[in-house]
Amino acid sequence: LTDGDLKLSVDNAGMDVGGNALMNGIGAELAWRQNFAPKAPFLSRYRLKAEADARDWREKMGLDWPLVGAEVLSGPVGAELALTRTRDAGGTAIADVDLDRANVSLGLLGWNKPPGERSRLSLEAAFRQSRITALPRISAEGAGLKFDGAAVFASDGKIASARIAKLAVGETDIAGAVFPRGSGWEIDIHGPKLDLKHWMEDKTPEDPNARRGDALAVSVNGGRVRLYEDRYLGSVSGALNYDGLVWREARL
Repeated sequence: LTDGDLKLSVDNAGMDVGGNALMNGIGAELAWRQNFAPKAPFLSRYRLKAEADARDWREKMGLDWPLVGAEVLSGPVGAELALTRTRDAGGTAIADVDLDRANVSLGLLGWNKPPGERSRLSLEAAFRQSRITALPRISAEGAGLKFDGAAVFASDGKIASARIAKLAVGETDIAGAVFPRGSGWEIDIHGPKLDLKHWMEDKTPEDPNARRGDALAVSVNGGRVRLYEDRYLGSVSGALNYDGLVWREARL
């Protein structure tokens, strides 16, 4: 935290700090409340509001995760974060992300949001000490995509399970659950329609430098599956296996 222009006020009940500063070089509005009273509803609360290029969020704040990688997210991204700590070393964090002016591309879902189209991402996290234990709410909406889900983390910090309450985009409208399985994932899907066109047409396997992704064991129950542009299977129940580069097996 540098170049701060902050105001401090203190009384017997607590302390408030607010103003503007740089966080790892990103300009931000800050507000910090620290309660002194032992019966206060929380120990401390931090609020942050900032906007920066997606590259700066990755490089300066260390948010270089696959879902916000350069091939997925570019352009200006605004964020508001509220983090609350309790006296028992637990707490919650709520983040709201403004993607209106960003470009977002999820190629295997066939979804691209150009700059200028309204889009929001929001999530709520629960933590104990410095470890995230759950994401009780994950939601995204904009440019024809809607997602609602949640996740629970194991003691080693890895995902123990995830729930897809709804994923609707283009020819996909599903719900389901995700569990770790070896070096990959087991995915159970149900819903009226699932679009695998962009997975089937993915040219990554032809690239000699392509890196193998996570393996997927997918169980499908119910609706229509789109395989190619004009090729569908109706009322599908069965299993699909993806080895990280190509689909290797289908039992439908």
